[in-house]
Amino acid sequence: MAKCRMVLAFTVILVGICLCSCKIEKISSEKTKDVEYTIVPENEIPQEVKKVIDEKKGSEFKLAYTDPEYTYILIGYGKQDYQGYSIILKKLYETTNSIYVQTKFKGPKEYSNIQSETFPYIVIKIESTNKNIIFAE
Repeated sequence: MAKCRMVLAFTVILVGICLCSCKIEKISSEKTKDVEYTIVPENEIPQEVKKVIDEKKGSEFKLAYTDPEYTYILIGYGKQDYQGYSIILKKLYETTNSIYVQTKFKGPKEYSNIQSETFPYIVIKIESTNKNIIFAE
């Protein structure tokens, strides 16, 4: 009986600690300011970021990679059978607790019968941040 009470007390304490360490935060979508950014040319993408892209490029991906100096926002649209696709950055702004980013994937202006496998992606560089990156549709 004493052992059951001890296990119950330990469980209650453990649950209490877990609940106290968790935090629910409402993510705001209201723009507070624009974010300065750079679209990184392929020849300037850091090796660590290239490695992540190579691992993910076969399918769609949306993720961020942060080093001490910059946060890289990586968005890829997977394997495409033709060339000529483009990615347009529509929105990039900061809220009180997050960074919002929205892109648009555009097909080629003209389709040809010549297949050429491509993996379109965009790399956006911003100052290093610990805020959540929200990928808007």
